[in-house]
Amino acid sequence: MPQYQSFPDAPGDSLSLAKLKALRLPVLVGQRFLDLGCNEGFFCGFAKFAGAAQVVGLDASALYIERARQRFAGVQFLQQSWDQLPPGPFDVILLASSLHYASDQADLINRAIAALSPQGTLVLELGIAEGEQREWVEVQRGADKRLFPTWAKLTEVLAAHAWKLIANSVAQKGDPVPRYTLHINRRKPVAYLVMQPPGFGKTMLCRELFMPAGVPVVSSDDSLLDIAHQRVPANQALHAVVAARCTPYLLDKTLLAVLAAGLLPELVQVWLAKAGGRTFALDSPLPEPYHAQLETIMTNEGYLPVKLAWDRPGTELQAEGKVSDMADAFVAELPPPAGVTNAPTMPFKGALGAVVQLGVNSKVIDVTGWAVYQDGRMPACLVIKLGEHVHATTLFNRNARPQVQQRLGLPHPMVGFNVRLSIPTGVLPAQVLDLIQVYGGPDAHQLSGPFSKEMLKPREAS
Repeated sequence: MPQYQSFPDAPGDSLSLAKLKALRLPVLVGQRFLDLGCNEGFFCGFAKFAGAAQVVGLDASALYIERARQRFAGVQFLQQSWDQLPPGPFDVILLASSLHYASDQADLINRAIAALSPQGTLVLELGIAEGEQREWVEVQRGADKRLFPTWAKLTEVLAAHAWKLIANSVAQKGDPVPRYTLHINRRKPVAYLVMQPPGFGKTMLCRELFMPAGVPVVSSDDSLLDIAHQRVPANQALHAVVAARCTPYLLDKTLLAVLAAGLLPELVQVWLAKAGGRTFALDSPLPEPYHAQLETIMTNEGYLPVKLAWDRPGTELQAEGKVSDMADAFVAELPPPAGVTNAPTMPFKGALGAVVQLGVNSKVIDVTGWAVYQDGRMPACLVIKLGEHVHATTLFNRNARPQVQQRLGLPHPMVGFNVRLSIPTGVLPAQVLDLIQVYGGPDAHQLSGPFSKEMLKPREAS
C-alpha cells in the first residue's frame, strides 16, 4: 500500500505538516479528539502532543492502523469503518481528505456533528468541485472517480449547522479539485438579551428589529403580569413573590424582589417556556450584576446568549502563528519508529551549529544559536565550556530557524536554542566572548564542535 501521510522518516503523497497548519485545529488541551480516516495517525499524534485528554483514530485499513499504533503510544486506534462511530461525545472531530470515500457524505457529516459535545467542533477538510448547481460532481482523480460537492451543495448540506470557512488547504497530488478547511458547530437557538435600564427604548428596538424578522419577543413585564394572574405555570415561591406586589406600575420593583429572593432561575424557566425552544429576544430591564448569571443559565439550557452582539460558538481557535509553531515542534520531536534507520542524510557528520548572540552581565550568560545533528534533528544535549568550567544541559529553550531549515533542507525549522547559565566564579564578563565554546550531540559523551562564533553579536543580558 503506498505511503500517504508524510513523516520525517517516510515521505508520502500528502504534505501532512502543511495540511496540519491549514486545519487550524482548535485548542486541544484537555479535549476529546476523534480522527475519522486517521491513516497512520499523524493528526492523532499531534492531538496527543497538543494536550488532548483522549485521542481516538479510526481507519478501515489494518495496515495503516498497525503503523499508527507503532508510531503513537497512548492513542486509541480502531480498525473499523465509520458506519458506526465510537462512543462520544468528542470535543473535536477531524474529517480530513476522506469525505469523498463515504457512500453517503451528507449522512457522515451529520453523524459526526451529532457525536460532538455541545461546544464541539467538526474540522472538515475537503475538495470542492466547480459548478453553480447544488449537486455532487463526479471527478476523475489519479486512480479513480469520486464525488465532490459544489459550494452550493455543501451549503445545502450544512444548512442546519453553524459553520465557518477557515482557510484554503493544501493541494493534493492527483486530485484536480481545490481543497478547503471548514469548522462546523451545532447551531443553537439564540437568546437576544435586550437588558438596558428603563427608558432606553428596549421595547421600540424589539418592535423595529426582531418582530419584522419573525423573531418572537418575550417581555419581562408581560411575564410578571402573567405569573401574578396565573396565566402561565410558575414555581410556587416565584408566584408568591410576584403576586404580593405586582401591578402595571410596580413591575421594576417586582423584578428586583424576584432577584433579591434568588428566584432568577425560576423566572428564566417562564421566559423559556414562552420561547418554546426557538430563537427569541428578551425585553427585560435586568440589572447588570445579574447579566452573567442569566447568560450562564441560557447557555446551560442550550441557547446562545447574545447581548445585542454575536459571540462565536464552539471551541476556541488557536492563533495561527501558535498552531504553526506547535506543528513544527511536533514534527521536530517525532521519534523514528522502532527499527527505522533511514534518517535524513545531512552533508556533515556529528553536530553542526553556530552561536549567534551572547548576553552577558555580572551574574548570567544568555547563549543563543542553532544546532543540527547528522540525523536532521536538534542535538539532545548541549555543552557550554568556559575555560575549565563545563555546563552540560538537555533543558534548553527551542525556537524556529527557518533560514537554517532552508539552507540545510531540514524537515522542520525547530533547531534554534537559547540557554541561560550563571556566570562561573573566576570568569569575568569581558572574558566570556573569548572563552566560550559550545558543543552538541545526542548525549554528553558524543559531542561535536565547537560551534562557529563568526557571526556572534554580544549584548548585555537582561
